[in-house]
Amino acid sequence: MSLFHRPQERFGSFSNAGSKVAGWQLYRTPQKTSAVVRCIASDLDRKRICSGGRNGLLRLWDATTSI
Repeated sequence: MSLFHRPQERFGSFSNAGSKVAGWQLYRTPQKTSAVVRCIASDLDRKRICSGGRNGLLRLWDATTSI
């Protein structure tokens, strides 16, 4: 599954106060796969990936490869 990085500039000042400090980067999936996974966020410092589906389930993954 290919992921599309959401540019930090689109967040504006919210990025500076929120996701940039926390070290999270947000990703959006293509429309065709949105039924399975709605959004993905990665924390590169802790090497964890969090994904959320439309069914309300949140999953926290430990990255096994360096990104």
